[in-house]
Amino acid sequence: MSEPKALVLKIFRMDQPHSTSQLLEKASVEKTDLASQLLLPFSRKRRGKQPRFPEEKIRKAVLKWESRDPSYSTLTLEEFLAQEFGSTPDGVLLMATTTFYDWRRRMLKEIESHTQRS
Repeated sequence: MSEPKALVLKIFRMDQPHSTSQLLEKASVEKTDLASQLLLPFSRKRRGKQPRFPEEKIRKAVLKWESRDPSYSTLTLEEFLAQEFGSTPDGVLLMATTTFYDWRRRMLKEIESHTQRS
């Protein structure tokens, strides 16, 4: 009965007795690592999927779409996105309309915050 128990302890490396000095040394190393991580600056990368197109190109497209004259232009949003960002050979847009609306909302909010500051 003690043999399987010894095998389990050996597998999990629990069979080796730890001295208190080893445990204290390990704890102090972990605290030092945590303290050094807290001092590092946060990365400024956004979370989630990165955009396929440069932000400047998306910004120009949003401004172009917003500045169009709806009474004069007959382009639909899908046609506009195909013209600006392209599409695959089978007709799938490279910039989805939902993604464009998200970027549009973000850009309009950014423009609004800049006009309120000025």
